[in-house]
Amino acid sequence: ATTEICSLAPTVTYTSLVFERDGTLYGHNAAASRIDTINPCNCSFQIVGPTSLGSIVLSLGAVGSDELLGLDTALDAMVRVDPDTGLGTVVGPLGFMYGTGAMAWSDLVATPYAIEGDNDYLYTVNPSTGESTPLVPVSADLTDPGLAVHPNDDGLYACSGTDLYTVEPASGLMLPVATLGMTGACRTLTAPQTAVACVDSL
Repeated sequence: ATTEICSLAPTVTYTSLVFERDGTLYGHNAAASRIDTINPCNCSFQIVGPTSLGSIVLSLGAVGSDELLGLDTALDAMVRVDPDTGLGTVVGPLGFMYGTGAMAWSDLVATPYAIEGDNDYLYTVNPSTGESTPLVPVSADLTDPGLAVHPNDDGLYACSGTDLYTVEPASGLMLPVATLGMTGACRTLTAPQTAVACVDSL
């Protein structure tokens, strides 16, 4: 089940969230096409800046990188996002049509995974070119999924609807972990990369 930590302001609509390696939580405010930083303990936010793109799904970048990555499903492209300004830059085409999708960086394979909800497929994405490589179809019927890699064991997790799953990249097998019990559907998933007191105390 989920536990509510705080309530977001009614003026913001975050369609994607990601924790950076330094513990900063970034959100894509789709209503304003901008990047914000969010305090995960009280839900206050600070505006970073406009992306100059449409709706994007955020992902962590590589170790040592000073940028965020993302998917622009309208353009079917991978983008880079400057965490200081919010500005997004297209890296290159994904090579496949992404109706809905999510992306999450894996340190283990030094590349991001992407999951696509219309065709229920798992990919890797070349961080230099944006090109997707199909891996396997996943076993769950997805709608508008979220995706995250756990920093402790590099385990891959996905959410869709109100369910949380583990994802096996070699086979595509998705095993249910829990029903989240939240209002509405889970569209974004992120794991803290450092200690967050209000989360760790739960």
